[in-house]
Amino acid sequence: MADLNLGYKYGTRTIVQFAVDSAATFDSNDMVALDSDGYLIKAVSGSNVIGVAYDAHPTASGTDGATFVGVDVSQDSVYLFTAASVTQAMAGKTCDVAGSQAIDVTASADDCILIVRPLVALGQAEVQIRHVRAGVV
Repeated sequence: MADLNLGYKYGTRTIVQFAVDSAATFDSNDMVALDSDGYLIKAVSGSNVIGVAYDAHPTASGTDGATFVGVDVSQDSVYLFTAASVTQAMAGKTCDVAGSQAIDVTASADDCILIVRPLVALGQAEVQIRHVRAGVV
């Protein structure tokens, strides 16, 4: 279950509907990504996050694309997520995802997370999503 203290904090949201993977389940405020077929899944460590789920998807549909959920794809939205070993020096820097509500400040492969404000004493950070785009060919 998602931590209710984590998730959306402020900023302008842009909600876009995405087709969901047949086996996917996630809570609102979970980071989400697209699988290799273009269907929405819950983010895991190393995911290239597309955005943050606006709607919960608690039950798998069993069919790819049978359901759609809203995803905040805005780069203006600020979210609060867990950030183990975060330091003040990381403000303004990028890192990777550690899970659906956590960032990995020790990884820099995708750099899809921008650390806006480290909350060092809490082991959290306010962040923005910076989805790394790829061409279709």
